[in-house]
Amino acid sequence: MGLTHALRRRYPGVRAFIPSRLRVPAEPVVSPEADALRASVMGAFTREQPGGMSFASVLPQAEHAPGSQIITAKLTGATSAGPARPLVEYDLGTTS
Repeated sequence: MGLTHALRRRYPGVRAFIPSRLRVPAEPVVSPEADALRASVMGAFTREQPGGMSFASVLPQAEHAPGSQIITAKLTGATSAGPARPLVEYDLGTTS
């Protein structure tokens, strides 16, 4: 971003840039709001027992599921839990 900003300032006549590469990073965080959302979802598995049915056999999969999905939650007060890492990288026009 810094490079394109500097280039735009240096050449104000340039109206648009076409990137050749795209990198999408993610940084792990610890968030009280996200923890509360996770606890609420997991609580549903332990509280809900329609017709006396138990969800105990799926708890390990349910524990893993929130970490394998992108879940939208407020991250107010979140703290970093490690360095940012690339989720995906594309060479535009080359990467399928």
